[in-house]
Amino acid sequence: MKFIFWISIISTAALIRANVLELTPETFEKTVGGKKPALVKFYAPWCGHCKNLAPVYDEVGELCHGKNIIIARIDADKYHEFGSKFGVKGYPTLMWFESNSKVGNPYKDGRDIDSLTKFIENKSGVKLNKKTTKQGALELTPNNFRKIVMDPKKDVLVEFYAPWCGHCKALEPIYTKIYQCFLPDKHVVIAKINADAYRDIAKEHGIEGYPTIKFFSKGTSEKTGIEYNGENTEDDIISFINANTGTMRIRGGGLSNKAGRIHEFDSVVNTISSSNIKEVISELKSLAKKSNNKYASYYIKVAEKITTSPNFVETEYQRLEKLLQKKLERSKYDDAQIRKNILSVFQIKKKHFSDEL
Repeated sequence: MKFIFWISIISTAALIRANVLELTPETFEKTVGGKKPALVKFYAPWCGHCKNLAPVYDEVGELCHGKNIIIARIDADKYHEFGSKFGVKGYPTLMWFESNSKVGNPYKDGRDIDSLTKFIENKSGVKLNKKTTKQGALELTPNNFRKIVMDPKKDVLVEFYAPWCGHCKALEPIYTKIYQCFLPDKHVVIAKINADAYRDIAKEHGIEGYPTIKFFSKGTSEKTGIEYNGENTEDDIISFINANTGTMRIRGGGLSNKAGRIHEFDSVVNTISSSNIKEVISELKSLAKKSNNKYASYYIKVAEKITTSPNFVETEYQRLEKLLQKKLERSKYDDAQIRKNILSVFQIKKKHFSDEL
């Protein structure tokens, strides 16, 4: 299962994703049982319940950040013997470790954000300030369903749900994160409708169970929804949207390392050498005249820069990496990531080109 895209090394050599430490048996021994109490999730990558818990657990990590409380997880399927040492027999298993103790106390309450934060507050004595509830998916009614869903300029994902449905409740925090993920993409709408209350609309679209997710592609005002049949996990639903909209989002709202790259331009860059750099620039300019992609000019800029500054790609790549570690507006973050992606194409050719120079 993929997790949020920022990855940094900490002193214990554990990885941090969305303020949740990824542990191994070695880093567990160094991290748990110290001055800070810890909540540890023993999980398996293939476990559906683990995937459903992931966004909630990420939020717990965010709430505990800077509170001297460790929120961590360990792949107990990969490290089976280590999990067995703590009596782990199923996934996910959550355990609380007091400070200065490596004795785990199983967590047996609800797997929602309220239950988990209440438990941590009671155990640690630390008050966790829950964030204001994030704005969720657009709520549809019979009054706005057709106007929004059948908009020919919009790609629309609709969850048909029932308020009493347990699976719908489990999906809610995941669906909210998906809504947040695609906010920068103005042509993508993440919506939902109470199919139990508005049964005529549900019947019209062949809804027989809850939750049912359907995708309505732009291009016509008479859309036929494509039913989503994958797992109800953040990563799988994001992949489904990407495949149908051309977006390249990843968990957390970032962009994949292929976002913004233009195949035809990549192919030209892959032919670059010291002897044909002028021809490559000329060909890129020719392609740019036929392209509506605003990043076409960036390919040209990089190609021209390396003729006078051979280290430009490496220097600029490092600058963008540092920039991406800062808190940026979504549009600026996306722009920096796309430029970094394009630079990576030139990096592939960098050594060969530099040697020739």
